[in-house]
Amino acid sequence: MDQITIILDMLLRECPALETLSMVHGFIVCRPGSFIFPTDHALCNLFLKDVDVSAKTLKMFATSCKKLSSMKLELVRLAVSSRRTDTLETFIDMSSIHFSELRFEKVKVFNIVNKYESNMIKFSSSMVPTENIWLDCQHSIYENHKHSSLKLNNENEDVSKKVEDLNSSLTRAPAEDANDDIDENKDVSSVARWISEPPEQRVTFKYGSLKKFVFKGKQRA
Repeated sequence: MDQITIILDMLLRECPALETLSMVHGFIVCRPGSFIFPTDHALCNLFLKDVDVSAKTLKMFATSCKKLSSMKLELVRLAVSSRRTDTLETFIDMSSIHFSELRFEKVKVFNIVNKYESNMIKFSSSMVPTENIWLDCQHSIYENHKHSSLKLNNENEDVSKKVEDLNSSLTRAPAEDANDDIDENKDVSSVARWISEPPEQRVTFKYGSLKKFVFKGKQRA
């Protein structure tokens, strides 16, 4: 299949009423120095599969498409270009977006300056700075489930018990019965930091708020 290229700034300028963008096998780019003039862009659903896209382009989605609420990335390569030498952390900034659903499956981050790749991403809420979710996008932190989703809500619940149960499920031994390998949903009102030490090269995905986080894990043979 031939790859296609979408020039995002031109697409948004010419199609402000576009509500859903679904793309398979290609590239999404922005022209150098491009700027989207303030417009009430209608885009609310974004699905990318086998696509190369940069952190700058995702930020343009965030700044130009305030109605964006659902974003699903599958087999996506995210290009970042941090040139700072005083930190190993790179940011993908979509902090202005309040997601109803965010889905990641086998997303790889590539720094075009430092020439490194990473599957480990930290998701951080701009509204709740202590709410950090670490995710290995290559295999998923839920090794024992084919498909898992995490829903966040603001209900008054026993947070410590929820987090304890959640962390326990991440480190438990694989189920002996294959029937235990099922879809699992967990509701928590706060999320703990799930790894004690961050990876050497840190990539942080910043979002505003998040109601449902879905990630696809590795299937057992």
